Amino acid sequence: MIAYLRSHPEQFFVFPDFTFLYGVLEVPSPQPLLWFHRGLTYSEEYSEALDREIVASLEARGVKTVVVETDSFGGTLKRFSDFPQLRQFIARNFEYDRQIGNFAIYRERALLGKTPPPTIVR
Repeated sequence: MIAYLRSHPEQFFVFPDFTFLYGVLEVPSPQPLLWFHRGLTYSEEYSEALDREIVASLEARGVKTVVVETDSFGGTLKRFSDFPQLRQFIARNFEYDRQIGNFAIYRERALLGKTPPPTIVR
């Protein structure tokens, strides 16, 4: 994973536990939470403001790669459910590229020459 991220030096985002990769690669976290632990690093109650701030930070820092642990300590899908705007942001702007061990790599659609799916208005 480290070799892959070094070979793709653009800004990346890791979810949820392996955020220590920022330190290993000597880059700052692109969003305000350094670890996604419900009840410890964020409230057990949904915070729309925090969810929105995470997405805004990822957009502002131009994240091109998203690294998602397939299996994680608190359950990746369970923790994604705590951040619906983040989940939608990734689904709208990133495309699955490859699996490296326990990590699913998503790359910005524009880097892969793909366009975002249409927005469904309800």
